[in-house]
Amino acid sequence: MARTSPGKNLVAAFERTRVEGVISASASRHAVTTITSTEWRQINRVTNTPQAAVNNGVIVKLGAGSVWTVTGTSYLTKLVVDADATVQGPTGRTLTLTVDGTATALTPGATYTGALTLTPA
Repeated sequence: MARTSPGKNLVAAFERTRVEGVISASASRHAVTTITSTEWRQINRVTNTPQAAVNNGVIVKLGAGSVWTVTGTSYLTKLVVDADATVQGPTGRTLTLTVDGTATALTPGATYTGALTLTPA
């Protein structure tokens, strides 16, 4: 797969890989609102909640032979699916893709850009 400059985006690129889980933009919140020298141990206590991308994009590139099983709602700005790659929901569940709010079929060999939401149902 060709390498591209990620800029300020998160780019997750896979070749011949099985991935299971959520890949998403998120909102990050610390456990406390203000971290001072007294609360220095709180700096690594962060909760990430999936949400649509606001400032930076999330780009997922599934190369040849890759399979992504989406287990929870994932928000992306670009999805590239090789002709020999698969994006699916967990066993027994369907997967819905919306692009800018419009339901869209997932097709191997396609590239999707915009406000993408992948939701297993």
